[in-house]
Amino acid sequence: MVAYHLDGTTFGRNGNEDNSGRARLHGAFGCTGYDRWAAIAAWDDEDLDLLAKVAGDDLARWCAGRSPLEAAEMLQGAGVEAVPVQDFADCHGDPQLAHRGHFVRLTHPFLGPGDYERNGVRLSGSDGGYRRSAPTLG
Repeated sequence: MVAYHLDGTTFGRNGNEDNSGRARLHGAFGCTGYDRWAAIAAWDDEDLDLLAKVAGDDLARWCAGRSPLEAAEMLQGAGVEAVPVQDFADCHGDPQLAHRGHFVRLTHPFLGPGDYERNGVRLSGSDGGYRRSAPTLG
């Protein structure tokens, strides 16, 4: 919105690519396991050099032999921005989300007990959660 307001620039859908043109490398790379990924960004030549020291010349091949967490931790340790792309099961085991009380356990009248996600944004005076489960139809 800011770019459009400043100079009329509009962007289309671009998947994992960087619209700003600032990143030298920006994307999600396949790792071991079914549909498992690590998101990696290198913003300048220095980042690319750090990345090459860890992963070599073929980042996709390097990632394919590692879990998303292993790849992310190795790259972070070298100073490269990287995170594992989490699925819903990963989110339930994430210590940071647990610490923040991200999931609230509620009981639905027909579906029984289940976990509900709180709003990721916390505003003062509101916990961003739910007091009851989803309503029933009718």
